[in-house]
Amino acid sequence: MNVVDFQEIHHGYQRGLDVLKGVSFSIGAGEVVGLLGQNGAGKTTLMHLAMGMLEPLQGSVRLFGLDPRRQSLEVKRRIGFVSEDQLLPPFLRRAHRVHGGDFARFAETAYRRSLFGDPGRPSGLSP
Repeated sequence: MNVVDFQEIHHGYQRGLDVLKGVSFSIGAGEVVGLLGQNGAGKTTLMHLAMGMLEPLQGSVRLFGLDPRRQSLEVKRRIGFVSEDQLLPPFLRRAHRVHGGDFARFAETAYRRSLFGDPGRPSGLSP
């Protein structure tokens, strides 16, 4: 099974002006890929489609065999995505953003919070 599967994706923001025209590709388990292109080429649009934040005008998107629009929670439990306009959670203070050494512990705790609703402070960090 492919981890990522885009088939004949079409998407645009203005009628008659597609940003993505018939995009098809698959990524198998264990593959490492890079998404490269000029500004406006559709990289962010592809990511938003993959996360179920947008719906293609035509074609299909599957992640782990799941439809990200209809099975959003299952997909998001398996993928981390931070968009360029992503809001940070209120418990993430400036110190957490700049101290890279603490980030791994913060990320693990934030992930556990998202799954289990743990209200505790990230381990070893102070505001």
